[in-house]
Amino acid sequence: MKLPNYLALISLLFSTYGLAGSTFCSLSLSQHRIDYPLQSRWQLQQQAAGMQRSFGTQNVLLMANCSESQAIDLQILGTSGQYQTLLFGKKGILQVKVRDAHLDGKPVELMLQRGETMIPMSENKTLSLLSGDRLKAMEFGHVVTGKKLFMQLEIEPLLPSDELRVASLTTHEATLTLRLLPVL
Repeated sequence: MKLPNYLALISLLFSTYGLAGSTFCSLSLSQHRIDYPLQSRWQLQQQAAGMQRSFGTQNVLLMANCSESQAIDLQILGTSGQYQTLLFGKKGILQVKVRDAHLDGKPVELMLQRGETMIPMSENKTLSLLSGDRLKAMEFGHVVTGKKLFMQLEIEPLLPSDELRVASLTTHEATLTLRLLPVL
């Protein structure tokens, strides 16, 4: 008897907390957990390169809310895989992209800090975030202050094709931590 080749429940767990400087700040998400339904490998979306399959993109809204106007510095943390990518399961990649950032209701550009490198993120530039990356609201190359920062996170778990050949129910997970850092 042949067992079905199913991949199981996919969970992304988010934990958020924050205190920046002497001002109280909090983080909230539209959802703290993303569960994907039971799927076979044939139901997953094949990527253009053909070596990976996607469970689909989910959008999560993030809001940082501070009691006083200040610079908001957000850090993304997760288990690192090959090339510092966010690890999904044992060999997969968790792609996280940022869209539609607003500070106090106005569109704002974000500056991505990756180690010592600063990368401007304009609307037409999307980068997958890596563990340790930091995001700051910018305007004309300078950090701007505000009380409320909104952004949309696009979450897409990818698995290599060789991870999809299973003989029983398999669960893949990733944990992503978002935190506010004090701005000095």
